[in-house]
Amino acid sequence: MERAIAIAQAALEIEPRNVHALWMQAMAYSDQYLYRWGDDPDAALERAWEVAEYLIQVDSMNAHAYMSRGLVYQFRDDFDRALADFHRAFAINPNFAWNIFVMAFCESAAGIVTDAREHAKLALRLSPRDMDMWLGVAYLALTQASFAESDFEEAKKWGLLAIQMHEKAPIRHALMIASYGHTGDLKAAARHTEELMAFAPDFIRSLLSGDMTVYKRREHNSLLVGGLRKAGLPESPIN
Repeated sequence: MERAIAIAQAALEIEPRNVHALWMQAMAYSDQYLYRWGDDPDAALERAWEVAEYLIQVDSMNAHAYMSRGLVYQFRDDFDRALADFHRAFAINPNFAWNIFVMAFCESAAGIVTDAREHAKLALRLSPRDMDMWLGVAYLALTQASFAESDFEEAKKWGLLAIQMHEKAPIRHALMIASYGHTGDLKAAARHTEELMAFAPDFIRSLLSGDMTVYKRREHNSLLVGGLRKAGLPESPIN
């Protein structure tokens, strides 16, 4: 991510209004926050916000810009503004599958499970051969929606597909750990814990401490944290 930010910055020094470079920077900073990489992930999220805001100033009809800002809003737990941005991006370009993937992801986190399922399946129809991480985001949306409804077996089914598409994705592993915790399969939970700690060692701690949340509704976050604790995770997991 640091290299992506640096390369994008080199492009911006040539052309400060390069929308592709701005979008890549915003996404890279958001990933630094999500994965808790670097010395100050919260500062990275603030930087993602600044870049996304500038991108909207540069091109107010750029769907990528609103998608980028929507992600920052979601990571700030401002789900209403996040969905407003995703819906704005959808209105600008209804065929922009990447935005629909993350819109479904946000809707599932907000507890709007019917819309989440509808948009996840729409994104899959629009981009069925997208073998990059974004196909997995549709599966993640379906995982989150199922987990919020306490359908842990369905959550595990979609969660496994989501992880197959992108193995190093922290929320997917956390949902699997919690699902296995609720269903009493501690061995499987431990396997996902080990995998998650290998690439995002501070993620579980941030969930258990409340520094980061996945869902908008308290009861859904409590269900997630409860599953993590049933899986045997302490307040401060050892790296």
